[in-house]
Amino acid sequence: DQQLTATQKKSRIAAIARAGTARLCGGKEAVEKRLDKPFAQVTDAELSALLDDAKAREGGYAGPSPLDQQLTATQKKSRIAAIARAGTARLCGGKEAVEKRLDKPFAQVTDAELSALLDDAKAREGGYAGPSPLDQQLTAT
Repeated sequence: DQQLTATQKKSRIAAIARAGTARLCGGKEAVEKRLDKPFAQVTDAELSALLDDAKAREGGYAGPSPLDQQLTATQKKSRIAAIARAGTARLCGGKEAVEKRLDKPFAQVTDAELSALLDDAKAREGGYAGPSPLDQQLTAT
């Protein structure tokens, strides 16, 4: 083994980051298919746009992709909200965990319920072991 130069180290780290982003977008093959070009020719900006689109879809966004067309202000807002919902769901254990906890599909989960789940997850992370206000709400209905 030889020592890497600073440039080689930077290049290696960038390649690792690109590979990780590609995995989050469905893998290198999915990226190549979506953009219709070899992965080596995919720019960082295109990869970032694909990742944002994947996060939006995970959060429930079903509109057009900014990779395909210019989005309206409403579509942009909807995408941003979906990205936030997906991120919150990940902090709560993922979409499946949220659906199981609330016993309903993720698309029907309200922002208030998602926020309550996130607050509960943070409280538990901080050591709280008491009853959840969300449990009391769910049993009251």
